[in-house]
Amino acid sequence: MAVRIVPYTDRESAAARAFNQRMLAANAPSDFLLPESPPPESGGGAIKAVYYLAMEEDVARGGMVLGDYPAYLSGSAITATVCIAPLSEGIVDRKYSMLGMQFVKFLKQHTQYGFATGMGDPSNPYPRLLRASGWTILKVPFFFRVCRPRRFLGQLGVLNSTPARRIVARAAAWTGLGAVGIAAAQARGWLSPASGLSIKTVDEWGPWVDEIWESVRGSCSFSIARDYRTLRDLYPPEARLIRYSIVRDGRPIGWAAAYDTAMKDSKFFGNMRVATILDCVARPADLPPSVSAVSRELKRRGVDLIISNQSHALWQNAFRRAGFLPGPSNYCLGISKPVADSVRSGLGDAAIYLTRGDGDGRMHV
Repeated sequence: MAVRIVPYTDRESAAARAFNQRMLAANAPSDFLLPESPPPESGGGAIKAVYYLAMEEDVARGGMVLGDYPAYLSGSAITATVCIAPLSEGIVDRKYSMLGMQFVKFLKQHTQYGFATGMGDPSNPYPRLLRASGWTILKVPFFFRVCRPRRFLGQLGVLNSTPARRIVARAAAWTGLGAVGIAAAQARGWLSPASGLSIKTVDEWGPWVDEIWESVRGSCSFSIARDYRTLRDLYPPEARLIRYSIVRDGRPIGWAAAYDTAMKDSKFFGNMRVATILDCVARPADLPPSVSAVSRELKRRGVDLIISNQSHALWQNAFRRAGFLPGPSNYCLGISKPVADSVRSGLGDAAIYLTRGDGDGRMHV
C-alpha cells in the first residue's frame, strides 16, 4: 500500500497512539515515539513548524517535523527548512525501511535549502541516508570547560565506563591531581573579560540585537537568522533558559542564550549540573571576551561543566581563547546539495554558523 505524508491533525491521534503501542511492544527506545496528539501549530512568528505523519491508509507508520527558518546563504536571505525527529516504523519492521528516503524526497519537494542537526554519529542510519541523497554531513566541534573538577571526574560517563577508568578518575579527583591538570589545560586560553564589559540577564529580546546580527552575518556562509523577530521564536521564555546581554559603556555589544540543566543519570554527564551555551553572538573583536564573560557568569551560578558546539571558525577560536577545551563531538550538521554548493563557492564550510540552538540541537542537553 502507498504511504502518504500528511499534516498531523486530531483525526490521526488514534493512529499515532497505536503506532506507539507497536513500537513499545517491539522494545523500541522511548525516544522513538510519536506525540499522541497534534502539537500546537506555530503562530505567526518568524519560525513555522508543521508535524507530518506517514500514513498507510488509516495506519501511522512514522512522522517528522518540518521547520521553516529565516536564514542567510552567501549573503542572501532565504527560508531554510530543517527536518526534525524523523521517525519510521522501519526501526522495528524492515518492511518500512525505505520510509526515511520518502521523508527526504518530501523535504526536497518542500525546499532546496534543507538542513538537519544532531543525528549522533555520521554512521547512523539517518545521516547515511542523507549522504546517499547528495547531502554533505559535517561534524560540529564540541568544546567544554570544567568548573568543578572533582564532580567532573566523578561523573563524566567516559571516565566511569570501566572499573579501571573509574579508579583512575576517582584517584585523580581525591588527590587533587586531576584539578591541577584541568586548571593548567584551561588556563592556557583563559581570558579576562575586556575592561568596561558587563553582563546581565534579560527577560526578553529587544531590537538592539538587530544591530549586532547585522555586524556579523556577513562573515557567515550559511546561518539561521539571529535577528530580533527570529530570536523571539528561537529562544522564548522557558524555565532553564538564561538570556544574557553583554554591555560595554551602557551599550549592548553582544548576547548569549544558555541552558542550566541538572542532569539525572545521563549517559554522558552522570548527575552533573551542566550549562550549555546555545549561542553567543558579538562582533568578531568582542567575541572572545564575551564568551569569557558568559562562562564566568555560568560558573558563578554553580554549574559543574559548561559545554558548547560551534561550527564557525571565528567562534571556535573565541571559545579556545576563553579557556575551552575540544572534545569528541556526536553532533552533526547536514546540508542539502544546493546549500553546500553555495557555501563552497563562497566563504566555505568553516564559515557556517549553526549551533545547539538550531533544529534538534537541544535534545539531551
